[in-house]
Amino acid sequence: MTGHGFPEIRRATDLLENRPAPRRERAPLLAGKSVALVHEWFGATGGSENVFLALREVLPDATGFVLWRDRDARRGLDLRESWLARTPLRRSKALALPLMPLTWRTLTRESFDVVISSSHAFAHT
Repeated sequence: MTGHGFPEIRRATDLLENRPAPRRERAPLLAGKSVALVHEWFGATGGSENVFLALREVLPDATGFVLWRDRDARRGLDLRESWLARTPLRRSKALALPLMPLTWRTLTRESFDVVISSSHAFAHT
């Protein structure tokens, strides 16, 4: 580390002498933090679902939450569905809309250090 506090900045003498930058082991992103990753509903994989999957790759220890998973959604992901997923409202996003803020607020009693919202509609509530 240089005197600047930025590990990626190399000393001028190292650059002039063509020395390689020292290798540093990087700790996993948000190591030691409890992380929740939330997304509205998980449907057939499209743009917002691809962003969510990329975030899951970067944060493999994050707990994933969704309102519900559509039938044509990718399987094999460890996602916790909300109580709304067990109701007939899961078949109609428009009818479920008024209950979505309440559903997010009552999703879990767990406490997380970091909550990351991957959203194409309403997961910010």
